[in-house]
Amino acid sequence: MFIIVTHTERTSTEEIENYFEDFWNAVPDEDRDWLSESLNDREYAVGLVELNDETKTKLDSIKKSIVELFTEETNTKIEIPSSWALMEQLLYEGGWKALSLDEIRRLNSSLPDEYQIKSDEEMSRFLKCFHDNGILLYFQDEKLREHAVLDIQWFAKAFSKIIADKNHINKDCKTRLIKEWKSFNKTGELKDKVVNALWKDEPLYLTHKSEIMSYMEKLQMLVPLESSGAVSEGDMSWYVPCMNKKQFKAYFSEDKWECSSILCYRFTSFAMFVFYRLVAYCMGFLRWNVSNDGDHEGSLCLYQTAVVFDHNEHTVVVGICNDEIQMQVLQIKPLAINKKVSIEIGGFLENAIEELTETFIGTNIFHKGFKCQNNICNENDLSFTLESELSKIKSEEMQCKCQLLERHVINVQRTLGFWEKVITFV
Repeated sequence: MFIIVTHTERTSTEEIENYFEDFWNAVPDEDRDWLSESLNDREYAVGLVELNDETKTKLDSIKKSIVELFTEETNTKIEIPSSWALMEQLLYEGGWKALSLDEIRRLNSSLPDEYQIKSDEEMSRFLKCFHDNGILLYFQDEKLREHAVLDIQWFAKAFSKIIADKNHINKDCKTRLIKEWKSFNKTGELKDKVVNALWKDEPLYLTHKSEIMSYMEKLQMLVPLESSGAVSEGDMSWYVPCMNKKQFKAYFSEDKWECSSILCYRFTSFAMFVFYRLVAYCMGFLRWNVSNDGDHEGSLCLYQTAVVFDHNEHTVVVGICNDEIQMQVLQIKPLAINKKVSIEIGGFLENAIEELTETFIGTNIFHKGFKCQNNICNENDLSFTLESELSKIKSEEMQCKCQLLERHVINVQRTLGFWEKVITFV
């Protein structure tokens, strides 16, 4: 890892030192050791507006560190067949950004027989190996296995063009499509013609649009929206969670709704990143239906910090607040929450979070627990009780962990019972 603080021309040495001190204070205790080890003193403060001798020296030092890092003998190396190495060289000499599997096969057949990859099965292993090592993108899913993205930076830039702010969009989005772009910038609901406009200056993105959007969907960067009026590709639209700026208001009053306890996953880092992908996962992979808002500005209950779903005849809220991903199941009274359904929902979401964080470095990425209040995404609710602590309580009730003046009694079995099978203590 590297930490590089830029644009420091008019910043004093003391201010830079204070910045780094604040940075390390903000790092959670459990992450400080591995982060320090990963950095190994690769912390830099450089000016970029004025490219003076001091800045040039620091930039040279950064370049040298990068070279040393990737040429150390201790770095992990992978052994591959010579035919794979030749195929890799052939792919990257051509400078292609993305290729179909048929095009890759044709390139392979141009090699001498003894150096060709011999079968489709071996070709899949070759592509998967280079995907696993971060060299290209290739998935064996039905919609994706016929193409590979060879330039990951090019792919990332395609997404950065989609989520650009108003200062970095092109003329089309500022003029003829200004209403569509403003709507997208507020709600995250992206129309196909806005994608075409944002990528207009780089036609290669439009050539590979179908593959790019499929890969972004696979990586939970966006999710297709169902459209009853869509009759062609040009009528398609997507939801991009990180662009949504609509504010969520928790309007689930106890006199109208039966509310489950609030299940929480408190993250040490990257909570918002996981939340965005979790929303796409629920909409795309789990196929949960987003509730209808009825709002004149948008018909779907998609918000910056929450999504409301209709699933299995229950209402499900998934939200984020204070580095916690929270979830709650509700029913309109006099209907009661079916605890088999809420347990199933909790299991789906826990599996999803574990899958979305399986590549994270380190342990204790998140801690599972519960809130003792009923208002989801309430920033003033600082209560949080670990599941492991609550499960040890051998009585029906316990004192909550709210602030002293707001403390009350928690029904342990009711809190746990919405999310897991509870043993009754006698």
